[in-house]
Amino acid sequence: MYVARLKTQSYITRQGPDIRPQLQSQGYGLIKASEFILSPGLPVHFQALQDACQDLPKDEYDPFGCRYRRLARFLYKPWNDRLELLPYWPYKQAAKFAPVSGDVQRQLAPLGVRESKNPFLRALIRFDYGQLPIPPDVRQLPWLVGVHPIKVIATPEQPGVSSPNRLHKDSEPFGCIHLINRKNVTGGLSIVASNDGVVLCETVLSHPLDTLIYVDEAVFHDVREIYVCPGYAQGERHVLLVDFAPLLPQETGSSNLL
Repeated sequence: MYVARLKTQSYITRQGPDIRPQLQSQGYGLIKASEFILSPGLPVHFQALQDACQDLPKDEYDPFGCRYRRLARFLYKPWNDRLELLPYWPYKQAAKFAPVSGDVQRQLAPLGVRESKNPFLRALIRFDYGQLPIPPDVRQLPWLVGVHPIKVIATPEQPGVSSPNRLHKDSEPFGCIHLINRKNVTGGLSIVASNDGVVLCETVLSHPLDTLIYVDEAVFHDVREIYVCPGYAQGERHVLLVDFAPLLPQETGSSNLL
């Protein structure tokens, strides 16, 4: 069993091999929901996170009009295992990563205080960090952690389309995509491709906590449309994106993050 965290009351471990060699060699790795082991008490907090993902405000920057989301950023200090919620600031990506809304200061709704303190969410961030193939010298830097709960809806008139709806990169060194829930939908094929466009993986995250982790510089990724099941007025796919970027000495030296 690969243990990601055992020091606090709330922790997540998993059954299965260490995926860090796989991330290093091919740039992505998959973890099945059945591999996750939650410490006693965490399942109820996972349910609370699932409920929170049903109540997300509309993303006004989504060109397809079917995405709902919030945003939070944390600072993780591995040397003392401290995870701190940071003050909100707008979200901005370069145009090459976000062709529709790139280079725009996006005012996304912040994650609520209760959700930011959710023990499952905090245990999951620590779990994700433990899966990453980080060199020892970089591992002891402070890390900026982006948390993005996202809901995409589909109706009989309009499939649920994620933006950008093509193979892309996100600009953060590491990304983790956790399925939180799927309701009354088909589709949602996740694709990972090499930097020269060769498809390496096609899979559907179908069970809550099915997870895809990727090394952004090594691969491209995408998720295809979701479609509402016949007989339903609406279907939904909820995911939690967690991304990690180290804060280098020149970045922390002039900041107030530490």
